Amino acid sequence: AAVPIAAARAAGATFSLGYSTYEISHWNAHHRPARTEWGRRLRERHNSHHFGAPAANLGVTFGFWDRVLGTEAPLSESSLSKAPLSEAPLSTTTVETATG
Repeated sequence: AAVPIAAARAAGATFSLGYSTYEISHWNAHHRPARTEWGRRLRERHNSHHFGAPAANLGVTFGFWDRVLGTEAPLSESSLSKAPLSEAPLSTTTVETATG
């Protein structure tokens, strides 16, 4: 049986929204200073994934699936956990734009 066009469109829109949310959150974890408690926790979890436990904390935007699948690593008592919300970005790379 063919999937009705409305269902296919809804599935495509849902996937696009979810993936876009993931990508924006992942980019922010790397390039923006945390401004909220949620942002600080996201950044700390993601740093733990990249720099401490690469096989853990795979859920970039949400820790739910890490808890369900047993891939959540405990966060260390690092300086990140004590850093202010306005901490410096992970990346100091700037994007230069051409002016003309």
